[in-house]
Amino acid sequence: ALEARLRSLLVLGEVARADEEIAAYVELAERLRQPVYLFLTCIYRVARAISTGRFAAAEQLIARSLELGTASQHPAAGPVFWGQSLWLRIGRGAFESLPELLVPLREETWIPGSAHHVVEAMSALEALVSGRHQQARELFDRTAARDFVDCPRNEHWLMMMAFFAMLSASLEGAPHANRLYELLLPYASFNVVHETLRTDLGSTAHFLGMLARARGERQEAAGHLESAVAMNARMGARPHLARSQAELADLLAERGAGADAERARALRAEAEATAGELGMVRLDLRLTPLGRSPRAL
Repeated sequence: ALEARLRSLLVLGEVARADEEIAAYVELAERLRQPVYLFLTCIYRVARAISTGRFAAAEQLIARSLELGTASQHPAAGPVFWGQSLWLRIGRGAFESLPELLVPLREETWIPGSAHHVVEAMSALEALVSGRHQQARELFDRTAARDFVDCPRNEHWLMMMAFFAMLSASLEGAPHANRLYELLLPYASFNVVHETLRTDLGSTAHFLGMLARARGERQEAAGHLESAVAMNARMGARPHLARSQAELADLLAERGAGADAERARALRAEAEATAGELGMVRLDLRLTPLGRSPRAL
């Protein structure tokens, strides 16, 4: 019951209340001393560490999670280890290291059927990061062939749509951006959470802003990105906040008028200061942003 409630609170962005549920879960698990629950407590701690930008702590907890998962003989111990390791790289913006982590994740014998679509989305991102743009487009088009109806509406769906939004905004012509925007819009107030790993990508509004900006709809993009900045700040999700600030700063700089330009400089400075403090290596989720080279720090 605690787990079900904390998952719901994370999706709603009520992270303070979710942290209370995690604390209660940890206390109960330590009293019970059952290995499987101790393993799950570590998963939750990893997720919150990555979301708040405590990357060194997350790395230590990921190693501990593998120990506990192996000791409990949980079939997901290996996939969770590779998945959390991959998510840590995403949190830091180290997208170039995705290929080396996706290979063992694909080879895992225990991955729930519904999660294969997430792996497919990540494979398309891997192809894009590796410079194989045509392959990325083909993988993306294959999934989008029937307006994404083949993507099951389960606990992985919102995460998949966020990854596809990243792909759309990163590819020439923003393919499938209109449909993705329609699909994501009802969830604009949600936090994009990976239900198995309990990790998140921050406000859905960020991805709506990316899509709107890629379509040239600057006013709508600005509204979404303002919402993303507010929500990510409220959640204390510092890496996601920095990315939303950087995306909004770029958009305001494009408009170039006095107040916009001044605010763009302030947002950019704050985002880069946060990224530097946390050890992030890239601010962009758009991997080939609007015809420019990916912006690294």
